[in-house]
This record gives sequence, C-alpha cells and structure tokens, in this order.
Amino acid sequence: MKRKPTILIVDDNPGNLAVLGSIVTENGYIPGFATNGAIALASVKKKRPDLILLDVMMPEMDGFEVCRQLKQDATLADIPIIFLTAKTEKEDVIAGLSLGAVDYVTKPFNKSELLSRVNTHLELQATKEELRNTLEQLEKQNNELHSKNVKLELLTQELAEAQKEKLFQLNQAYERFVPRTFLGLLGKQSITDINLGDQIEREMTILFADIRGFTSISEEMTPQDNFDFINNYFGQMEPIILQYQGIIDKYIGDAIMALFPYSVDDAISAAIAMLKTLVNYNKILQRAGLPILQIGIGIHTGPLMLGTIGGQNRMDGTVISDAVNIASRIEGLTKTYRTPLLISEASYLGLSETAKYLIRRLDRVKVKGKSKYVNIFEVFSADMQEVQAGKLATLDLFEKAVHLYQQQSFEKAQELFQACLSQNPVDATAEIYIQHCQKLMVNG
Repeated sequence: MKRKPTILIVDDNPGNLAVLGSIVTENGYIPGFATNGAIALASVKKKRPDLILLDVMMPEMDGFEVCRQLKQDATLADIPIIFLTAKTEKEDVIAGLSLGAVDYVTKPFNKSELLSRVNTHLELQATKEELRNTLEQLEKQNNELHSKNVKLELLTQELAEAQKEKLFQLNQAYERFVPRTFLGLLGKQSITDINLGDQIEREMTILFADIRGFTSISEEMTPQDNFDFINNYFGQMEPIILQYQGIIDKYIGDAIMALFPYSVDDAISAAIAMLKTLVNYNKILQRAGLPILQIGIGIHTGPLMLGTIGGQNRMDGTVISDAVNIASRIEGLTKTYRTPLLISEASYLGLSETAKYLIRRLDRVKVKGKSKYVNIFEVFSADMQEVQAGKLATLDLFEKAVHLYQQQSFEKAQELFQACLSQNPVDATAEIYIQHCQKLMVNG
C-alpha cells in the first residue's frame, strides 16, 4: 500500500492549524503540527515530513529563521517548504524564496490553489527522490561494473598483443566498417552524415592481395580455425595498410582490396612492407605447426567513383571503376609469373622516384576481360637479398629477353632467359618465360 505523505503545519494561530489540518486530512495527507519555530525544528529532526507549510510571523523565531536553519542542515535541506503568510510585500516574497523555499502563498489563501501547489511540490519531491534512488542504483551498478572491469583488465594483460589490438578496435567499431578516411574523402564529418548515393570521382591506386592456395589450407581446418587463421593474417596486414594511408575497402574471402588516395608510393611501400611482414609471420606459423602463407599483390592506378550503394535499409561504401578490375586481374597474374608483387604501367609512371624501388619490366599483356594491352612491372624490393642481387645483375639481360619475346623472337629470347637463369637460378619468372618460348616454338 502506498505511504501517505506527511505535511508539517507550522503556525502560532490555533485556528489556522485547525483549518489547514482539516484541508490536509481531507486530501489524503497526514498532518503534523507545530505552534512555533523551535517546536517545528525539533519535530522535523525527530520525524522528517514530506513537506512543510510554514508561517512567517511567529513570536521568538519567525518562519524565515526556521527556513534558514533547516536549509543549513544537509540532512533536511531538501524538504520542500511553502511559506503560508499574511506578509504580502514583494520584498518578503523575494526573501522567502531566496532562503530556499519552493513557494510563497499569501493569506487569505484559496483552498484549491493551495492544494494544487502542495500536490505539485510533493510530486516534484517524489520525482527527485525517485531520481536520487535511480542515481544511487546506477552508481552501485557502475561500481560493480568498475570492479568487474578491473578484473577483466587483469585478465586481458595476459593476452597476446594481437588480442589487445582487437579490443582496441572494438572501441573504434564504427571506423572498422566505415573508415574515417572514407568519410573525409566524401566530405563528411560523421557516419550519420552519410546518405545513399554520396560519391566522388578521383584518381586512386588500388591494391589487391590474395593468399595462394587458401582453399587447400582451409580444407584441413574447422570453421572456427579458419576464422581464427584468416583474421590473424588480416590482423598482420591491416596495420600496414593504415600506416601508409590506405583504406581497406573490403575483405573478399581471404583477399584484401585497399585504396590509396594520396600517392602511388603509399601503395607500393605498403605492399613491400606486407611481404616483409609475411616472412616473419610465417616463422611464427611454422613454430606453431601451422601452414605458412604465400600471397600475390596486384596494383593499378586509375580514375574511380567512390561512394555509397545499396538501398534505404542497407547500404555499403565501395568503389566502382574499370581500374578496380584491372588491379584484380594483375593480382591474378602473379600466379602466372610466380612473383609476389606486380604493378601496372600507370602505377609505375605515378611513382615519385622509381630509383627508390627495385623494379623490372615484366611483360605486356592483354588482361582477361579487357581489349587493351597493359604493361606490367615486377617490384622485387621485398625479395630475399640473394634473389634481389641476382635480378639486379641480370636486369638488362632480362628486359632485352622480354623485348625479344614480345617481338616473337622466341629462340633468341629463350637464349637470354636461359642466360638469366644460369646467373640467377632462383628466378622463377625467367624459368616461366623459357617454358613459354619452348611451347611457342613447338606450336608455332
């Protein structure tokens, strides 16, 4: 059963006490009485009321002093006080409210108006009390959560650095789905500013990276092992792309598609770093008894449309461009030429300083699905030192052989490729070219 509010009536006039007591009782409240200020203070301290109706003009201690003393007591200061007095001067009203009273009603009073004010302030007080209780509950829950968080922090300190990175990324969740750089390129400050159809057109460099033979690797694993394995690999590659100002547009199975909006050098440097990181990561995989990885990376530069596609209830940020398809096809050619990193001529010409990288012209190919030929170049800056040395030593010889091959002088081209292979026996691309020359010479 709901508790009835108590109202302390303070007045030195017995008639006023009787009238107010009757009004309070009739409206479902429990009255308390005090005939002067001292009795009122003692009564409040003994039993706290829900509201006080306080006369001002009383002997020895007036209502203003009673109010002042109550407001100075932190345990009683929140009790709502309504002055009910014959003092009607504006200065008196201001004085009463300044002392902390919630209302000021002058005599003679209107019964309905007085009850309305009493009801309002009791409801406000009840709301405050409810809010206070809610805040206390929230604080208690917060303390409990804090205690659990402390325990969780102690546990997380024992996890590997990769796990810490995942936890950090969870705190930045929305950026994982819509990178801040992507928003910036669209001229948006927040994901909430994105609208379906927002788009820009500009030249960018596209990078595709794909794991070689991942289907065979995944067949030997459980679904959970597959997810853990591929996510750990992505966890190695993602920071490198971000370090070189790249945007991961999407993960496609075991492949990564990334955009580099600012320079070709960013994309090439990222690709080289990815391949070097993979060498060290493979050592970790080997020690753990897991299969080591090989990847192919294709890079192309060209105009593209970057924006949002989809419907009103589901949209995605992506790019649309023929340049994307070319980058993907070039990545596929890394299998053909048995080399991990190929770039298009457009990317080669976009480099700020080609001398910073180890590059050789590889071929002029008709990319699958395209009518125009594309010149492709091998970047071998991430190769082992002995492999780099061999390719540098045979650089001129190799490019002459490629030129002869394209001129369909297959016999002379084969001789030069064979000479390259003799000087550099680990040049897999030269070996591939020799096989092609032999096949073409036999078939005409």
